[in-house]
Amino acid sequence: MKRLEKLRLTVKSKDSNIAFADFTEVYDVEVTIGKSNCSININSPKVAAIQGVFGMKEKGILFFYVRKGGVVYFNRGRRWIRANEGSKVELNKGNRLGFLGPGIEPVGEIDDVTVEVSIVEIITENVPQLVLRWGTFGARVGEMQRQGFDRDLEIKVGAVGGNDIILDDGHVSGKHGMFKVEGSVWYYYDLSSTMGSWIYQGGHWHQVAGKIQVFKDTRIVFLGEGRRPVFKIEVETFNG
Repeated sequence: MKRLEKLRLTVKSKDSNIAFADFTEVYDVEVTIGKSNCSININSPKVAAIQGVFGMKEKGILFFYVRKGGVVYFNRGRRWIRANEGSKVELNKGNRLGFLGPGIEPVGEIDDVTVEVSIVEIITENVPQLVLRWGTFGARVGEMQRQGFDRDLEIKVGAVGGNDIILDDGHVSGKHGMFKVEGSVWYYYDLSSTMGSWIYQGGHWHQVAGKIQVFKDTRIVFLGEGRRPVFKIEVETFNG
């Protein structure tokens, strides 16, 4: 899996109130562009509140998703093609997006575009797949459930439906914990659960306080009645 790490854009306009500028930042998931409260703000009546979102999906492909109420034009050579709200446009380095003012009809030549965003640079980062196995505390490897997680950046653990890993015990909290990637590193977070999450380290059991980085063979243990171990989640491996 690849995640968008850096996206360099150049924004220019015919309007004198918009300066030529480069935007280079590091983002976890998406980059929004619009009039205000976005990753990139363009103070122009030609641009909607949120025109759309740049996002990286599977296979490391960059898309621009047109938000509701937005209309965007993208280039094919010197021609501009309309992309309506709800659509997505696959982008590569060198592609351009055009934004038009209200009431302007579809254009033909580049010079008709009011605001232009050029894709200058795309940098992605590999996020390793996390392979987990889980089951009752006394279960052997072959008796445990096993799954690789590489699409969702948060793996939720708890006793109720809606979690990615469900541990059916009255002492496990509904939203007990989660695995989450930061940068290219996976962590486990305890979500202020009632009985806590525990790891065995240095010959002793330790309660997870906030978050811990997980490694191959890390084992998270969940307690039940009498504070006895009832479930475990083990990190089997990481795959790039």
